[in-house]
Amino acid sequence: MEKVIGPINGCYAVIVARKVDGRFRASYKLCASAPADYRSAVPLRHRRLGGLSDTPVEAIEIAEQLARLHIARLEDEDEARAAAKLPRVLVVDFDSTMSGETPGQRLDRLYATTELGPLYMSV
Repeated sequence: MEKVIGPINGCYAVIVARKVDGRFRASYKLCASAPADYRSAVPLRHRRLGGLSDTPVEAIEIAEQLARLHIARLEDEDEARAAAKLPRVLVVDFDSTMSGETPGQRLDRLYATTELGPLYMSV
C-alpha cells in the first residue's frame, strides 16, 4: 500500500507499507517534486520505521505523522542556517582504497561547503 502527500512546505512525502512476518512496516521518502511511486522516488531524505503495525493503514498513518514532523524539522533547520548565515555542508566519506591501506577501513570525513560563506566546524 502506498500514499503520496504534499506539497507540504515545498516537499512531497511518499509512504509505503510492506508486510513483514504477518505485520506491516512503513517507510517514507521526502522528495522535492511529486513522485509517481515509492520505488521511482528520488528522495531528499528517507526513513524506515522500526516498529510493526497490525494493518497497512495504521502503518501508513504513523509514517505520515513522522514525515510531516520531519518536513517541519527540515524547515526549522533551514531557518536556523539562514539566521546564522551558515553554508550547507556536503559530507564525503573516504575509505581506505583511496590511500592504499587495508580495504573496508574508513579513514576520515571531508566537510566541504556547497555554498559560499564561512565554514564552521565544532569538534
